[in-house]
Amino acid sequence: MYKYLIIAVNLFWCFTLLSCSKNNTYGKLNFIDLRTQTVIDVSCEQLKIEYVTKKKDLNRQESQKLLQLFTNLKKADADWKINARIFGYIKEGSGKIEFCMGNNIININGINYFVNENLRNYILIITAIK
Repeated sequence: MYKYLIIAVNLFWCFTLLSCSKNNTYGKLNFIDLRTQTVIDVSCEQLKIEYVTKKKDLNRQESQKLLQLFTNLKKADADWKINARIFGYIKEGSGKIEFCMGNNIININGINYFVNENLRNYILIITAIK
């Protein structure tokens, strides 16, 4: 009986250590097809609550590329509306950068920016929308 208890404890620790070490997620995307047409504009809140989205965990390279693309965006006025297709976050240090994006506008941590062609094309690539 004691032998089985030792084996069970060892298995528990092995599974615990393996599950923790495999967490290589540097962010997450939740999205619907960028080409999806809707009758009304979809807000970020509606996309999060009312739509079934595909999910993608970002690896280190993808998250770093997105952060680099974000630095090249031009600021847009706060009154621009987002017809949301993607929302997610990127881990940066101990915090995270949250964003919500449509075809033309992306909101990054509460500030609107114009989506440029480089960002749009990269999003199409990493979400495998061809």
